[in-house]
Amino acid sequence: MPRLLETPYGPARLTAHGRAGHGTVLLMHGAGSSTDVPFLRGLAGELAARGWRAVRLDQPYIVAGRRTPPPVPALDAVVDLVVARVRPQVLVGRSSGARAACRAAARHPVTRVVAQGFPLHPPGRDVSRADELAACPCPVLVVQGERDTFGGPREIASLGLAHVQVHAVAGADHTLRARRADGRTEAECVGEAVGVAAAWLGHGAP
Repeated sequence: MPRLLETPYGPARLTAHGRAGHGTVLLMHGAGSSTDVPFLRGLAGELAARGWRAVRLDQPYIVAGRRTPPPVPALDAVVDLVVARVRPQVLVGRSSGARAACRAAARHPVTRVVAQGFPLHPPGRDVSRADELAACPCPVLVVQGERDTFGGPREIASLGLAHVQVHAVAGADHTLRARRADGRTEAECVGEAVGVAAAWLGHGAP
C-alpha cells in the first residue's frame, strides 16, 4: 500500500513491493512522470518476486499533480530523506531519476545503480551529464534504448567508464517504445529491460 512521507517540499509517496529478503531497492521516476510507468512498475514486481523489497518513490511535485520538477537540490533533498528512511542497497532511476540515482550513490553507501534511459544530453543541445555517471562510486548498469535521442548506448559506452555496463534495447527509444518498423512492441522492449536489470541485480548485494 502506498504511504506518504512528509518532506519540506510536500508529501512524497512511497509504494513498497515484497519483503527485504535480499535487500531493498529504491526506484525513482523521470521528470514529469510517476513511478507508475511500465519499466519501474514491472521491475518492482519482478524484484519482489525474487526476494527483494522494492520501494517506488514519487516526488512531492508528482504527488501534488504537477509535471514540472523543482530544482535539483530539492529533488536530491527528498531522495536523501527517503534513503535515510528505507536504507536501500540499490538505486534504480529512469531518465532524470537515473541522474538522481547516480548523484545519490555518491552520498550514500549503496552497492549498485540501475539507470534506465540515462539522459546523457538534452536532444540538440551541447550539454553533457557524463560527470554524474563518472562520479558514481559503485557499478552502474545503463539500460538504454537503441534510438534514445538523449544519448544512445554507443555514446554511453564511448565514455569508457570502467564501472559502467551498457545494455542496448534494440529498436527502443528513450521511454522504451518501439516503432512498428522495428518489429517489436513496447511490452517486448520493457520486458527485456526489466529482465536484464533484474538478472544483473541477482539475489542480493555483492
